[in-house]
Amino acid sequence: MNTHTDGPSIKELKDAKVTFVVIGSIEGLSVLQVDIDNVAAAKDMIEYFVSLGYRKIGMIAHAPFEFYAAADRLEVYLQI
Repeated sequence: MNTHTDGPSIKELKDAKVTFVVIGSIEGLSVLQVDIDNVAAAKDMIEYFVSLGYRKIGMIAHAPFEFYAAADRLEVYLQI
């Protein structure tokens, strides 16, 4: 499941003792989580496009900013 910081499904799955993996991460959550470094990945991607000579680079956010990955990626985009 994708990570939403206040999604009720994580608590429901934990309470039901269902084995699951969160795609993404939430600090302080004691369940299996798989994630990437969104800040480093966004920075690497933007720097790659710049190295190819692109100067007008847009970003389409795939999710609401309650999803930390979208917020992290936008933050990097705005800094560069």
